[in-house]
Amino acid sequence: MPRLPRTPRTSIDSLIDGDDERRIERLTARAGRRDPALMARVAAIVAGVRRGGDRAVRAYAREFDRLDGAIEVSKAEMEAGAREAAPAVRRAIREAARNIRKVARAQMPKGSRIQVGPGIVVEQRVVPLRRVGCYVPAGRYPL
Repeated sequence: MPRLPRTPRTSIDSLIDGDDERRIERLTARAGRRDPALMARVAAIVAGVRRGGDRAVRAYAREFDRLDGAIEVSKAEMEAGAREAAPAVRRAIREAARNIRKVARAQMPKGSRIQVGPGIVVEQRVVPLRRVGCYVPAGRYPL
């Protein structure tokens, strides 16, 4: 797979690539700390989204990410972005998609149909979702 241009290194990059045991310990120890004020704020946001649904998600996206426009990326926008991406990036994305597809197929649960008694059949069906949404916050480390 072609290597993508490197962005400035973050602590996470150093953690992944590094072998400094003390530094790794300091970075991973942060995850165990809980800030009560932060936890309360997160709980309020989750409750707000549960109550307000998409409307609340849009409001938080405007507040935290300065979203100005549609919350959903249209197919035309995705295609335009794909055309503008460098060839190496497009190849890397295609390869990643192939790998994701392969792993997802292996993880797919299988349906079943079992006769548990005379005239009694129990069936489990696995039905894919037609549409899903994903919110990826920009924040300090945009994805």
